[in-house]
Amino acid sequence: MPDRASQRLQGTDGIRGPFMPQSEEGFRDLTPQEVFLRWGIITDSFMEVYLNAVLKLLMERSLLAEGDGVILAWDGRDREGLAISACIRAISKAGAKPILLGELDGAGRPIFGKCMPTPAAPLYMLHTRAKAAVMITASHNPAGQNGLKLFLAPWGLKPFPPDDDETSARILAADPQEVSSATQKESAENHYNQAEPMFINYHLDPYNSWVREDTDLSTLCLVVDTANGALSGLAGRVFERLGVGEVEEVASADVPINERSGVADLEGHAFIPAEQVLTKGERFSSYPALLRVMKWGRKLSGEIKAGRRTVSLASFDGDGDRFFRADYDPYNDGLVVLSGDETAVIQARFLAEQGLLTPEDCLYVNTVESDLGAAQTAKALGYQVRLVGVGDKWILREALSAHLQKLGISGVGIEEGLPRGMEICKELLGKKLSFEGELPILGLAVGSEETGHNITQGRILRHSDGRYLPTFFGNGLKSAINTYVATAHLPVSGGKETLQFLRSPFTKGYKRNEYIFFSKKERFHRGSDAFSGLKKLWSDEWGKDGIQVEEVSFAEDEDMLYLALKAEGKRVGALFARNSGTEPKTGIYLRGTKEVAPRMEGAETSALSYLYRRLKDWDHPSVIAQLNMLGALNQADDRSLSEEDIRQILSSILDRDNHTTPEELLLINQIKECIAEAGSAGWETTAKGELMLRVARDMKKDRGG
Repeated sequence: MPDRASQRLQGTDGIRGPFMPQSEEGFRDLTPQEVFLRWGIITDSFMEVYLNAVLKLLMERSLLAEGDGVILAWDGRDREGLAISACIRAISKAGAKPILLGELDGAGRPIFGKCMPTPAAPLYMLHTRAKAAVMITASHNPAGQNGLKLFLAPWGLKPFPPDDDETSARILAADPQEVSSATQKESAENHYNQAEPMFINYHLDPYNSWVREDTDLSTLCLVVDTANGALSGLAGRVFERLGVGEVEEVASADVPINERSGVADLEGHAFIPAEQVLTKGERFSSYPALLRVMKWGRKLSGEIKAGRRTVSLASFDGDGDRFFRADYDPYNDGLVVLSGDETAVIQARFLAEQGLLTPEDCLYVNTVESDLGAAQTAKALGYQVRLVGVGDKWILREALSAHLQKLGISGVGIEEGLPRGMEICKELLGKKLSFEGELPILGLAVGSEETGHNITQGRILRHSDGRYLPTFFGNGLKSAINTYVATAHLPVSGGKETLQFLRSPFTKGYKRNEYIFFSKKERFHRGSDAFSGLKKLWSDEWGKDGIQVEEVSFAEDEDMLYLALKAEGKRVGALFARNSGTEPKTGIYLRGTKEVAPRMEGAETSALSYLYRRLKDWDHPSVIAQLNMLGALNQADDRSLSEEDIRQILSSILDRDNHTTPEELLLINQIKECIAEAGSAGWETTAKGELMLRVARDMKKDRGG
């Protein structure tokens, strides 16, 4: 792997990657920073060095003082407690007081069902007037990965890229021996017993839940999929207290976080037919929550058709800041899946139609990944629509900017192309941001990512003075509650009419994502051959027949290639490509109206072929394993193999130094990169898999192999 020292260490939201102890045999002669730069692996020692350097920088900026509290929460994936103990040490050695939002056993290991999700960390920070909040998580990533997210007082901002650049330099320059030998100055305090009721009460507050006296959730039969993560033992209780008719939480301490569960594997699926869940060997047949909601839905099919019951799945990710909804459809025997786009439009429509805000005075913000139809619907409802780069920090920037404008506060630097979060937070200190009683909705109505990060205004009671602070955090549980409440107030009769609305809460266009896993991401950036070549390829394909191609730059993601497509001055589509900030992949994204949809598939295939040649790391052990799998499938008598055969093929190539397990690669092949698929007859190659294999063979011929 190339040296990453010249790059910032953080991705879209903090750091994340494979997690291993620094005591591993192969790491003993390397510093934690060297391990991360060489392999992208986060060790416990790296976490300690990283967080300690960040907190010391906050102290230099007068955003943190010795003895101040720093909130620390985690999602439970750290089974041995190595990351947790490293972060406790880092906070204490920096001179701050670790405030823990989770219970640990006698050996310092997290207790399942006694953790707090990501939004709880900044909420408790605001509630207690702590100065920073840290979440230990790798979000939707597999259990073998971990990472850190950071929130800053007094508003809960996340660091922006200039902050990341500065902290990265500090982290890389830090002496791990000096950090290791430093004295811990403050003892940790455990506030789980205070934070848990605070978090529950936050969601029971009608201002946050949108529940009214005439809200009836009693006909809802809800399966709660916590992805075996931070919301386990918590989300189900909140739904019950809100009056949901029947609630069944699917979570297990014996199953790794995000495994065969959670929102990530639902991405890209608008409808999941019953056979994919109930037939052994099919794509979702081993997903307990999907099995439960499908069986429950079939059992209550008649009640659903009569409008007397709704059977739904509330699916979250491991750290609880994302939400997808899936409802059983008895007319088509399957699950109607709602992504962040659909749930955001439902929420925006509810706020407008119930008179809770004036749309013309409020923002609807979504990222480039969203369906074009979502923004068009929000605009038709009267909202001011904004488009931002990927990452909820950019939605938070728009929210804060609009909020401060309404309050008449200026000069904090929030509207700069690439703002500095630490400087903004320092400017906000001493500003009057709190309210007594009811808060008006100031600026942001709904912020949305298609991946399920939805943000709407809430309020949190500040413990010290009884005043309320506005909150704008990606919060899967709040988004779920708001979506079900909004649906309960739909002006439809239920049954078929409700399901039709859920299928199409807005006029959907063409939306497709394709990923190249194990890509050489350093080869795709503004000015690179791959970037310029893809721009020319797409421009040549589309710059005719009345279509104008216009490149749009986003300061928040300067290395994203984004081409807007227009016809007669009207936006009809977008083609864009970007490196993931959280996974080892480069993505191709196609968005368009129905009129241009037939041409989109050609743009997808040509781009995949082009980037497979230029970005795929063909020497990566995981890629070699993928090619062996595809070759074996093509040579099999019926061009299919059992999952056990596939697992053995992958295991024969992967070794302990590859840091990708056969199980993770199975998931990537089937659900994420989609080069193979499982069916009742066994695993088979997809058209994309055939393309990948064909490109690999052509490249081998070109090299004379």
